[in-house]
Amino acid sequence: MRDWATGFQAESLDDFAFSKKARERIQRFGLKTKMRNHLLLFGTSGIGKTAVARFLAGQNNADGIKEFACETLVSLTEKERRLFHTEMINRLDGGEKGITRFFAASDRKTDVFIINEFHDLAEKGRNALKSVLENGLGRAIITTNSLNVIDAAIQSRCDLVNVDSVNYGETQKSGKLVMRDDCGMSSGEWKKELIRVGGVYAKRNGYEADDALAKSVLDESMEHLWDLRKYVRNLQYAYEDKSGDL
Repeated sequence: MRDWATGFQAESLDDFAFSKKARERIQRFGLKTKMRNHLLLFGTSGIGKTAVARFLAGQNNADGIKEFACETLVSLTEKERRLFHTEMINRLDGGEKGITRFFAASDRKTDVFIINEFHDLAEKGRNALKSVLENGLGRAIITTNSLNVIDAAIQSRCDLVNVDSVNYGETQKSGKLVMRDDCGMSSGEWKKELIRVGGVYAKRNGYEADDALAKSVLDESMEHLWDLRKYVRNLQYAYEDKSGDL
């Protein structure tokens, strides 16, 4: 049985859990809207930045998507490689040589570029990417766990979207769910959004949505409120256990 967290193929933006504000900003890059700017998605690990980037890129240019993985080793299925024309390049010289080789072999004006896990690039790699953006590039979607590592010159060329809804630091300190002030959602609304998306995953994998089961999984760990990957994986275990598929 496939892993729900890594094997899921989104069909629309409704398949993702977003705050109201993040959804509004991301919708401009939807199915029939051509991307005019670069997009920078930032937020905690596991929230779904890479999945969103791949979906948006596919909606804008299904035939010319190039993905550069900034981390040293990345594991993608062969289906993902074929679907997204993914070119895997290990980090070389802090990412500088990899970035240079990657863009040299691409059509800068027509391809859609995904620069994944930007925070894993060393300074030379970041400077190389900055140079590429400054000298003209069609469309790029950059993902990172930390906005602080993104040069101001790069930020100025991107639409910035914080995909986090939960105030991670304050939630850990207080032991209760604290939402970001700028996300436009209450804690109750965010939990409902996660339960709704849990139902989407269940239906796509042949189960009838069970909101009570999704809520019980959410309540198992505070991490499930900000780590969508962990939440979905444990939700899968709960559905399989309930149905006897384990």
